[in-house]
Amino acid sequence: MKNLDTHRTNRRGLITLVALASLLAAVFGIMSGAAQTPEKEGREVEDRIPKHLPIKVKVKKGEKLKDSENEEWLRDVELEVTNTGAKPIYYIKIVLHLPNALDDGRDTGYNLYYGRRELIKFNEPVWPDDVPLKPGETITLGVYNLENEVVSWKHFRKDGTLRNPKKMYFKFQVINFGDGTGFVGPEGGPIPEKRERSSNGQCGGAGKGDEGVTASNSPPRYFTDLAYLPTTFPSPPVSFMTAAFFTVDSSPETSAKRDVCCPSLTVHI
Repeated sequence: MKNLDTHRTNRRGLITLVALASLLAAVFGIMSGAAQTPEKEGREVEDRIPKHLPIKVKVKKGEKLKDSENEEWLRDVELEVTNTGAKPIYYIKIVLHLPNALDDGRDTGYNLYYGRRELIKFNEPVWPDDVPLKPGETITLGVYNLENEVVSWKHFRKDGTLRNPKKMYFKFQVINFGDGTGFVGPEGGPIPEKRERSSNGQCGGAGKGDEGVTASNSPPRYFTDLAYLPTTFPSPPVSFMTAAFFTVDSSPETSAKRDVCCPSLTVHI
């Protein structure tokens, strides 16, 4: 009888050891498989909109944009913008910047904007049918001319001109309040740009005096890094509008006819 009990005990111990060994093998197998399978690399999506601007920005479909295997990501570009200021906004322009997206390493981007495009000029008058984004109101911005851009994207992806971006970020360009004031440039500099006028009447001097704004024949200091690299492609099936270029109105005027510190600034593309 004693030998029978010993045999049963040994049998139960053997079954336990076999079960434990099987469990350990399964665990190690899972760990080994996880180690051998590389994690899917996500796409970096960044909001670089300056925080001092009178807008609140939210990327609505961030997870879809971060999916590097999502070839339809262009349709998922949606930026929710709320006017948090006290003035109505007649024009907003933001660019989705794609670093190193071209096959030669250059950058490109897509325009997102609200309002009549002529209002990128700060001296453009507001029309009666221009509808502003009022304080507290929210809009959703998408890629301008989306369907054409989607077709173009697929065309250039197929021929290798464009690469699936590993990184993208939203970059500020313009807010126009419709009254000659607003913000411009990646850092969100105010328009009109304030500069000191020295006691001898020269702009930017060290002396004390009245403040003026930048001259219309020179761009504001915030324009550094504002213009995007030119984008040149073969003729696609449809128009492919991605690059934005900013200059200033440089119509000739004699210094005797204008105040070099206090004209209105004109920005155009």
